[in-house]
Amino acid sequence: GFSGDDQTTFGTSATARLDLGDNTSITSVTAMRGLRLGARFDLDGTEVPIQGSPVDAGRFKQDQISQEVQLTSSLMDGQLRYLVGVYGITETVKNRDFSQTITGSPVFALLESDFRTKSLSYSAFSQIDFAITPKLELTAGLRFSQERKRFFRLSQALNTGVVLQLPPAPGSPIPVGIAPAGTQFGFEVSGRLSDFTPP
Repeated sequence: GFSGDDQTTFGTSATARLDLGDNTSITSVTAMRGLRLGARFDLDGTEVPIQGSPVDAGRFKQDQISQEVQLTSSLMDGQLRYLVGVYGITETVKNRDFSQTITGSPVFALLESDFRTKSLSYSAFSQIDFAITPKLELTAGLRFSQERKRFFRLSQALNTGVVLQLPPAPGSPIPVGIAPAGTQFGFEVSGRLSDFTPP
């Protein structure tokens, strides 16, 4: 009765194809998926109700939607085939959890944290297949991708105590000082990446 979790995953996809004639067609692929996770545990890890009854340890929510459109065709009686397309995906992650930070001191902070990540990625791509002989085929292609990502975190001390943070390098948590109850701290970072790659 001190711990438990409830997890639900779901997803679906739909593919549609339109024949335009002359060996040309358009294909659309739409997909979505999601995850819901809730967990509860006893924060002090014992059967003694030091922290009272078990609390919500976290609520995790993840959703993503993607869309792809392809145009395919062929020339020269099928000797030359080509494909062009675009693809995009968006993802949102929200996570709320509780955590304790404890050193050798009995005074520690119980933190409630909200984490949020937002990602958007899209690309354009093309590929050409040329049959040089019935047994030899040449393939060439290129893909351009761009992704934007944003991460946000906000934490709040639910009681007065030592607040710890993890150093950049692997190792033990290090204390950053005493935080009064209600103290809030957090940060936000974002970035954009782009690249040309094979399809």
